[in-house]
Amino acid sequence: MRRNRKKTSIVWQELTVVKLADGTKRVQCNHCKIKLSKNKDGTTTQYKKHLDGCVKHRLSLKGQGNLFLPPQTPRSNSASGVLNFVDVPPLHSGVFLYDALYKCLQDWGIEGKVCSISVDNASYNDVAVRMLKDSL
Repeated sequence: MRRNRKKTSIVWQELTVVKLADGTKRVQCNHCKIKLSKNKDGTTTQYKKHLDGCVKHRLSLKGQGNLFLPPQTPRSNSASGVLNFVDVPPLHSGVFLYDALYKCLQDWGIEGKVCSISVDNASYNDVAVRMLKDSL
C-alpha cells in the first residue's frame, strides 16, 4: 500500500487538486482556474512554470512593484500584456514612483505614447501621475 507524501512545494499554496466527473484528478490554478494534468511522480516543475506565466497570479501579488498594461498594448510581445514587474522599495513617495515609471517607459521606448494611467488612491500616486503628466 502506497502512502501519500506531504506536499511541501510552495506551488500547493496556489494550486488545488480537483476530481473531475470521470474520476480523474487534475491540478487547478486558484487564480485562472485552468486545469493541468496531475503528475504521478509528484514533480511540480510544470506547475511552477504555469504560475510564473499566470497573469492573474502575478496581479494577485501584493506590492507597489506591479506595472500591468492591457493586452492591446502595441509594444507587448507576450499574449499576457505584462511588460514588466518592477520592485519599488519603501519608502514610497511620488518622486520615487515617478522615477521608476518614467525609467520603464523610456526603456520600452513608449514615453511619448502613453494615453492613460490607472492608479489607486494613495496620495503619492497623485504626485507621480502629476509629474508624469508634466513630463509626457
